[in-house]
Order: sequence, then C-alpha cells, then structure tokens
Amino acid sequence: MANAKPSDLSTLISNLEKKKSDLTTKQEELKTAQQKLEELQNTQSALATQQTELDNNSQLLLKEVSTLLGTVGIAITIRPDELIKNKEKSVKFVEEQLQRVQYKKSVLDILPGLIEELQSSLQIGEKLDIQSINTIVNKAVENNPQLKDPNLDGFNLLMKLLGDDRSRYSENLTNTTDTVKLNKTLRKQKDLLAPTLDQEKDKLNEINSKLIENHDKKILILAKINENTPKIKDLEQKKPIIIDEIGTLESDRDTLKSNLEGATGELERRNTLLQSLVKQLDAYESERTSQYKLKDTLSPADKEARSKFIETVKKELAEFYSSGNADGVIQTIQNKMNEKNALPGFKLRTTLNQIITTLLDATAEKLDKKPTDQRVEKILKKKEFSNGYSSQISGLLASINEMKQYAKTLAPNEKTIVSTLAAQLKLDVNSFIVQNPDKLPTTDSYQKFAEKFIARLHSQDAIMNKHTSWKPIIKNILAGVSTLGIALGIKLIHSKATTGRFSLFFDKTQKQEKVSAVEEKLKEMLHIPENKPR
Repeated sequence: MANAKPSDLSTLISNLEKKKSDLTTKQEELKTAQQKLEELQNTQSALATQQTELDNNSQLLLKEVSTLLGTVGIAITIRPDELIKNKEKSVKFVEEQLQRVQYKKSVLDILPGLIEELQSSLQIGEKLDIQSINTIVNKAVENNPQLKDPNLDGFNLLMKLLGDDRSRYSENLTNTTDTVKLNKTLRKQKDLLAPTLDQEKDKLNEINSKLIENHDKKILILAKINENTPKIKDLEQKKPIIIDEIGTLESDRDTLKSNLEGATGELERRNTLLQSLVKQLDAYESERTSQYKLKDTLSPADKEARSKFIETVKKELAEFYSSGNADGVIQTIQNKMNEKNALPGFKLRTTLNQIITTLLDATAEKLDKKPTDQRVEKILKKKEFSNGYSSQISGLLASINEMKQYAKTLAPNEKTIVSTLAAQLKLDVNSFIVQNPDKLPTTDSYQKFAEKFIARLHSQDAIMNKHTSWKPIIKNILAGVSTLGIALGIKLIHSKATTGRFSLFFDKTQKQEKVSAVEEKLKEMLHIPENKPR
C-alpha cells in the first residue's frame, strides 16, 4: 500500500477485527445449522427405522387380522406385503377393515333378536308376509345407521345380513317353499351364532384395537417425518449459502489481513527510509560542525540557515512518512537549491540530491517488465521514435558509458562509486524508455525523469568533484539530457552544471532546435563553480 497512512492501520485493524468477529459468528451459525441438520437427519433415520419396524409389525398384524376376520366370515383378498409397500393403501385398508369390523359387530348385535322375532312370525305352509318382514327388519336396523341401505327393501336387506342368496327364493316370494327356506336359514344362522357370539365379539374388539393402534402410530410417524422434511430441506438449502458467506468473509479477512500487512510493511519501510535520511542529515551536520567550528563561532549565520533548512527538510520527511507522498520534501529541497547563492558548496547539495533520488526511487511505480537493453533497443526501433528521439537517447547512453569507462581508471573505492552511479543512470534511462513504449514521452514524464536523473547525477559530487576530469563527463551527460528534452520539444535550463539547479519549460516558439544551437547554449550555461565542500 504505497499511500498507507498511520491512521490507516487503526482502521484496518478495526475492520479486520470486525471481519474476524463476523466470520466467527457465521462459522458458529454454520456449526449450529450443521448440528441441527445432523440431529434432524438422525431423527428422520430413527423415524424411518421405527416406520420399518412398524411396517414389519403391521405385516404380522395384518396376517393376524386375516385369520381373525376369517373366523367371522370376513375374507381379505389383498396380500399384506402389498399393503406395506404403499402407505396410502395401508391406511385406506385399515379404514376399510374398521368399517367391515364395525359392520360385522353391528350385524352380530342385532341378528339374535332379529332371528328370534322372524322365527315367531313365520307360518310354515303359508306364503311369506313381506310387509311383516319389512317392518321387523327395518325396526331392527333403526338404531344402526351403518346397517341401513336405502336401495334395499326389508327382505333384500335381510338376505344381506344373513349372507343368504336372494336368487334361491321366488321372484315375488309367493311360493310356500320360500317360508321353509327362510326358516331353515334362520335356524342355521342361530345355531352358528349361539356358541361363539361372545368370543367373536372379543376377537373383533381386539382386531379393532390393534388396527386403530397401528393406524395411529403410522399417522404420528408420518406427521413427524412430514414436519421434519421442510426443516431439513431449509437447512440443506441454507448450508451452502452459509458456506459461501464464510468463503466471502474469509476472502475479505485475508484481503484485510494482506492490506494490513502491506500497510504495516510500507510504514515500516517508510520509517526505515526516514530514519536513514535523517541520519544522513545528522551526519552532515555533525561533520560540518566539527569542520567549521571556528568559522561558525565567528559567523554563525550560515550554520543557522543550514540548520533551519535541515529542520524544515526533516519535518517534510516526517510528513512523507505520514502520507507516503514525497512531492513536498522534494519540492522544498529543489526550491532551496534553485535559490541564488543558497547552500554554496557540494556536501549538503550532494546529501540533498541523494535524498531526492532515494525518495524518487522509493515512490516510483513498479514496471511490469524489466527495462533490459533488449527491450530498450526494440522500442527505439519503432517508427514513432524516428524523429531524433532515438538518436538523442543513444547519445545520452553513450555519455553514461563514458562515465562507466572512466570508473576503470579510478581507485577501488571511487571505481565502485562511479560504476554504481553509471549503472543507476543507465537504469533510469532504460526505465524512462520502457515506461513510454509506444509514443514520445509527455512533458510531465520527461520532467520526472530529468529531475531524478540530474539529482542522481549530482549525488556523488562531494567525492568526485576533486577530479578535474569528472566535470567534462558531467557536462556531456547533462548535454545529453538537455538535447533529449529539445528532441521532445522541451528546453532544460541547467543554470550551474555541477549544482543540480534546473528548470523545465515548453519551447513556445519552436518545437525542435538544432543540436548545434543547444550545444552553443550549453557552452554558455555549463560553467564550473569553485570547488568548495561546505
């Protein structure tokens, strides 16, 4: 996070803690939902087991029902296992058997009295008294709605109750044999009912009780299963949603964590950079105090001015730490160095140029690809850069290469310093080219490049300006930067070649100037000041 601020940390930490709390809550919600789902699934499994057991018991019960119903003449034509496979059929069967049993019980309740009354009214050798039979039968079923049948008259209802066949009798019941047949049926039915009536009633009551119990249990289990089913469905639908929400929260948490780590790392890096730059300034002040102790005692104005300016730079550096924006401190330094007769000598200027390059390097945008020589060469071959831009870049790189070759003639320590500087300057140029791969750089792009490049160029003046051969190298490189600007339609005025003072502006009268004219102008501008360290 390049623009991280100290206040960002508390915000990020607060957001991260909130996200962690939300995540914990959501994870608990998932855990609770999972537990509830498992409980319901276990309950459903247990209910299914009970249902299986009940079905098995029902199958045995239905077999027993078949036997018991058979003893009272009620036949069951359906197989019990067929009923078990279908809940609706099973329930319907139970209800039908209850009706059949209740009907049989009602028949058993009225038959003894009905038979007795009919037998006393029958006169053997005479025709059946249909009116009398209808009256007796209708009276017998009067309080038993289950036995009534509006489609049957008394005699036909009697045939149904006795289990007799109407076709055995004459059509109009006018034959005297009809009375004999009916009386015989009544005696037979009476003989059958007399010894087993009480026992059959008990069996029927037992059957009724078992069927009702079985029916009620199945209803309860089905109700419970039906009650749990939507709950399970809801939890099964909710579970992936919660998992997705957890995934989002985890992603948000990781992003916040990464941002926090990035902000913390950036601020730590910035603080390290700040301490390093402050240390440079302190080292300069310490060294100068030691070197100019007598001078500063006699005339403290210069020391006070420098100390005041250094304090201003330190405050700007502190602001850079807070905001991540180095423009303020860089502008403060450049403004001071551009003041006439300000900060004479090389040491403080060298230190300030080092600070500028360090800050610009630290805040520069990351390149997508490395600015290799091969990439630079490929870009410069494009037709868009055939207007002199490529040749000016080549000239600038050639001047930097002269610096590199010059380094080989120096003592080991200075050789390392100059070789490193040449490599850094070349990298600045290559990066500038790679940042503008398809069209000529804008004024703003060139200005940013030039201010860093020139600051870096002067970052070793305090050490190298003692060499007379150093100044021509600097002048050549500065000429290359200036002519590059001219090729882009920009003039670079570098008022003192070895101090780092410069300003940029558009050439409003002409887009390009001849290189010879630039060189003449540079001859006038690039003069060398006295070599005073201060």
